Amino acid sequence: MGKMLGRRPQVLADGQHIHVVGAQVALERAIRDREKCDIRTPIAGVVTQRNVNEGSLVGRGDGATTQTTHYIVSDMAHMFAYADVEEGDVAKVHEGQTAWVRVNALGDEVRLPGKVYDIANRAQQKANEETKSFRVRIQIVKKDDR
Repeated sequence: MGKMLGRRPQVLADGQHIHVVGAQVALERAIRDREKCDIRTPIAGVVTQRNVNEGSLVGRGDGATTQTTHYIVSDMAHMFAYADVEEGDVAKVHEGQTAWVRVNALGDEVRLPGKVYDIANRAQQKANEETKSFRVRIQIVKKDDR
């Protein structure tokens, strides 16, 4: 009889003994299968969102589980920031222009270098604002791992 997972065998009726041994074999197989389990992604990157935890039951994407995104892996080499530029100032902005981005989580003293990637072709007005603005996408030029 295989490894008993650190438990002493108990004296049981024959039928109960068979069920216990079967359950122990199934548990050992599940542990072995879990040790062989790798989760792979088609891109290199950093996990930026995790929606499952160790021990969670998930399917293999065959419809057995709900359509849930388990992890989001971000390619940090291609990060973008979005800025709303008022319509009176948008004429001063052009693609390829150097831009500096501040991120609240990094503090006011940290400015990330970037380049204007593209500019929306029409203005939008947000609720509770009188002016219209153009959405400008800025590609962050990665210099460090923050």
